Amino acid sequence: MADVLLAKKKYSIAILGHICCNPPGVDVIDFDTGERNLSEARAKIIYDYLIYRGIEKKRLSYKGMMANYPLGKGDRYDRRVELQIIAIEEQ
Repeated sequence: MADVLLAKKKYSIAILGHICCNPPGVDVIDFDTGERNLSEARAKIIYDYLIYRGIEKKRLSYKGMMANYPLGKGDRYDRRVELQIIAIEEQ
C-alpha cells in the first residue's frame, strides 16, 4: 500500500481499525498501553508505518471503529484494518 500511495500522490486515505468480540461502542484493552483503545492503536500502527515510508501526514488520518461494524463472517474477519479513499486531489 505504501508503494501505491507513493505513486498516487493525489490520494488521501483514512485508516480504520476494527476489533471483534465486544458490544458496539466498546473498545478492547491494548495490552501494550493498558488503555481501552485497541481499534485506534491498530489503525495508528499502519498510519505510523506509512509516514515512515514517506507518505505525507496531511494525506492520512486514522480512527478506531471499535466493534461497531462486524462483517458477520466470524471474529477473525472483524479483527481488521480498512483503508478508505477519502479524497482525490485534482491537479
